[in-house]
Amino acid sequence: MDECEHLMIKAHDINPTDCEVKVILGVLYNVSRSMDEAITMFKQAAQLNPTDYLIWNKIGATLVSF
Repeated sequence: MDECEHLMIKAHDINPTDCEVKVILGVLYNVSRSMDEAITMFKQAAQLNPTDYLIWNKIGATLVSF
């Protein structure tokens, strides 16, 4: 898990406007219980793709699990 998270952080550093990378990082942060970081990534993804209901669903699901 740590290696996957590390690789996704590198991908995010290379292309910080990649919505999918932000979503994947959000999921990884969620699984590792880093909820603040997960919400940050999901919100940034939602700004890039505001009509993607799956991103909004992930935000809601993460907020419920706090």
